[in-house]
Amino acid sequence: MTKYLLIIVNLYLTLLVSSVSHAQLGQNIALGNAKAISLAHAVTADPPGIDAIHFNPAGLTRLKGRQIEIKALTIDFTTGGEISRSEKYQGYLDFSGIDDPVVNARSETSTTAIMLPKLGLTDSSGLIIALGGISYHPADSKFTFANAVYAPYQVGYRRDENDPLEYQGNALAITRLTFFAPSVGYRINDRWSVGASIGFSYTGFALDLDMRIPNEALLGLDILIRGLCEGDLASSGIDNVINLCGGAGLGPFTNIGNMLIEFDDPISLTYNLGVLWDVTEWLTWGAVYQSSAKDTMTGDFTFDYSDDWTAFFGGLDDTSIGEAINDVLGLTPGKDKDASTGKIHMSSPPHFSTGISVKVTHRMKVNVDAKWTDSSVWKNFTFEIDEDVDFLSALTALGASGIDERTLVLSRGYKSTWSWAMGFEYQYNSRLALRCGYEDRTSAVPSDKTDILAPFGAATFIGLGFSYQRPKGSLVELSVGQLKSRVTIPSESSTSINSLAPDNFLYNPYAGYDAKSFITAYFLEFSYRRHF
Repeated sequence: MTKYLLIIVNLYLTLLVSSVSHAQLGQNIALGNAKAISLAHAVTADPPGIDAIHFNPAGLTRLKGRQIEIKALTIDFTTGGEISRSEKYQGYLDFSGIDDPVVNARSETSTTAIMLPKLGLTDSSGLIIALGGISYHPADSKFTFANAVYAPYQVGYRRDENDPLEYQGNALAITRLTFFAPSVGYRINDRWSVGASIGFSYTGFALDLDMRIPNEALLGLDILIRGLCEGDLASSGIDNVINLCGGAGLGPFTNIGNMLIEFDDPISLTYNLGVLWDVTEWLTWGAVYQSSAKDTMTGDFTFDYSDDWTAFFGGLDDTSIGEAINDVLGLTPGKDKDASTGKIHMSSPPHFSTGISVKVTHRMKVNVDAKWTDSSVWKNFTFEIDEDVDFLSALTALGASGIDERTLVLSRGYKSTWSWAMGFEYQYNSRLALRCGYEDRTSAVPSDKTDILAPFGAATFIGLGFSYQRPKGSLVELSVGQLKSRVTIPSESSTSINSLAPDNFLYNPYAGYDAKSFITAYFLEFSYRRHF
């Protein structure tokens, strides 16, 4: 017994301090359950072993005696996007007489990122051997008890330095790691079972983002600056009245600076409730509700200003008029960094799934699931900073809505969605079962909020795998899977990336561009379960 407890402790520590995960684009994938992957997550009425804790805790009643499960998974993950100038946008550039240094480009990355306790935003790669759990069913008892380590949600990536999509995120990580999940299943009678689990999780949010503001107001400012600082006006003495010629100026394509946010919450509580009904010998119905969590994540906020920003406002302060403008904008000339603590209130989306498992023949079983996720809880990401930030002060003075000197709002506007999945299992013989599945994942992102920063578009998932019952009673399961998503974002269609609306100040870095985002991920997952 002591030996197996030590194994579980080591699994916990491995999860918390090693290279624990690649990006998960949505729910369930980073759990590392081979059966769930091969059936494309259509397992609500056919819960997979100890991971029933997550998929449907009522399924724990199917586990007898004492069991231990360990899992390993690796993911080859690629995400990226394309940007190209639309005809209207090219006319916009021709009219202004200036050019955008960002040209038509395609970018992709296979480097993933995760938020970790104490370590912050961390790149992650390599094989994951960090997941597992235990269960215990006392003899002649209606109860089954279990515990596990798993990642119900994780997404993250890091782009290369000077990537053309740097204004859509150098790095992003949203992490939820459940490190303690006491759970119980209860068999009411031969047909009905119920179950519940409580999840103690670490949650983290990190964003590394370069900023620019391709807005008409800054276009006008740039035209004015070039008129004053070039040609005949450059020698007119106007700079003695107001000095606008510091540095390279300030225009719609100026790199304002880099924002780094690392917030987390060490303990976040959720619960799962499940039910199973064996309607007949060939039909089972199941349902599970996974609760939301309202987390307050705290941490560090840093804004490093570019040399162009610092030089422009430093030069502006050389005259009395420029000094007055800086005062109105709330700026401190010469400041190259704002560093503060802060917080974000973020809710994780609640999730409901219901499904059936049907034995259509003696050897063939079909699972069908319908799933609902309330992603509408992600309407905005609102960051509250403990000290004034010059960049936010300037935007506030210019009339940008939804922010102030200490508040930054990234509008998301996500919506609730229904999706479905179907899995097939063929019992080849008494020991070997073959599996496959297909899942259709509906996008939670409305078309006017799509972007490349958070590429959560509609996706399809395909899984293949098998399970093998070894002669001594242990179970080996192996699966492969593919997740694919493609999103097209026509010019001016999204306020989160390419709108030309004059009031869109805060975050719209590729105004006028046509854009695309894409995700391709391949999964290889292995699990081993045995009695002890």
